[in-house]
Amino acid sequence: MEPTKTDPKKSPGIRVDGMYVQSAQFAHHEGFMDVPADQKFNSAVTIESKTATRNDGKAARITMRVVSETDGGNKYTFDVVVVAQVSEVEGDGNLPIVEFVNTPAAISLVYPFLRQSLADLTVRGRFGSVWLNLINPQMFVHIESAGGPSGSSGPE
Repeated sequence: MEPTKTDPKKSPGIRVDGMYVQSAQFAHHEGFMDVPADQKFNSAVTIESKTATRNDGKAARITMRVVSETDGGNKYTFDVVVVAQVSEVEGDGNLPIVEFVNTPAAISLVYPFLRQSLADLTVRGRFGSVWLNLINPQMFVHIESAGGPSGSSGPE
């Protein structure tokens, strides 16, 4: 699909209709009381993203998920999914939704919310908040045909 020419001096004509935590699971790893409390979480995580566009192309959903790896050294186990819903501003469409959700800007919109949601969830854990490292949003960009879902995953 050929990218649409947009006017860089205009707003993209896209609004955020909502951002929410779809699901959140958190637990201490078995045997966590044997680990000194001053140790921080340092295990690997998997971060995934996927998008879905409404059939008329005027609204979409961007979903991001972070899951702790299940290696033996994990202090926490978690699985957090956040969703952003976006739609076209009627009469102000400068960037088609299907193109927007496949840009680094879409990931940059959702990732801070995922990061904060995980930190808030783990703040009361024995080992303190887990703050995800910054990411390169480009590694989550994928090309999709209109109306279909897409997905990608990568390391922290």
